[in-house]
Amino acid sequence: MVLNEHSKLGNLLNNEASAAVLEKYWPGVSADPAVYMLHEYTLKEIAEFPQANLPQDKLAEIAADLAAIHN
Repeated sequence: MVLNEHSKLGNLLNNEASAAVLEKYWPGVSADPAVYMLHEYTLKEIAEFPQANLPQDKLAEIAADLAAIHN
């Protein structure tokens, strides 16, 4: 499975390596109970919500780190 900004949040959180990447840039995301409602959204979709506090430059950094993961 290719991991990038088009991956669904639930899939990323269910993968140990990609969850670690998310925690690096978005601390606490895996422990936040409200995140469950976003599991079917892609990172790119989530970044469009201002309250996500996930600007495009941070999204690009996450995507680069995700691309470096080899499943």
